Amino acid sequence: MKWRREVRFGILPIILENIMRIYRNILSGNVRQIKRTGRKNNGTFLFYKTVWNVENKICGATDIELTELGHEQAMELGRKIKEEGVKIDEILYSPLVRAKETARHISKVTGIPMREEMRLKEQNFGKYESTPRNGEEFKKAKQNFINHFEGGETMLHLCQRIYNLLDDIRK
Repeated sequence: MKWRREVRFGILPIILENIMRIYRNILSGNVRQIKRTGRKNNGTFLFYKTVWNVENKICGATDIELTELGHEQAMELGRKIKEEGVKIDEILYSPLVRAKETARHISKVTGIPMREEMRLKEQNFGKYESTPRNGEEFKKAKQNFINHFEGGETMLHLCQRIYNLLDDIRK
């Protein structure tokens, strides 16, 4: 209990704030974002609709394909990036097919090179994969940053993976 109190009132919530915002957006299905930062132009756009998104199921690390709408959304995003002249150096994508297909569509339209990045693999929600996103048990479980969801990955492990990637990108 003491550890949880320290996490709640310590520095960790500040560090995790942006990742949690992205995490909530992924769970809610609100995943479109383009961000231009500093000297390097980093584009953040996540995959679009999958069958499990439509069915309100947690995809996590399960390799689910895009729906036809998801393919159309990715192509539309590519057109929008090209039309607006957004400068992006490279598209990094997770090893999951939905991310690869999103990157492929955008790269095809824009000519931006793409590269698979293992550290971008979505969080594994263990026993909650394929369960309803708004399930009460899952809502409670995801409030604990050290919960591994019985066979999945903790939020702390996910954060470490992403922070290592961001450190490498900054170099």
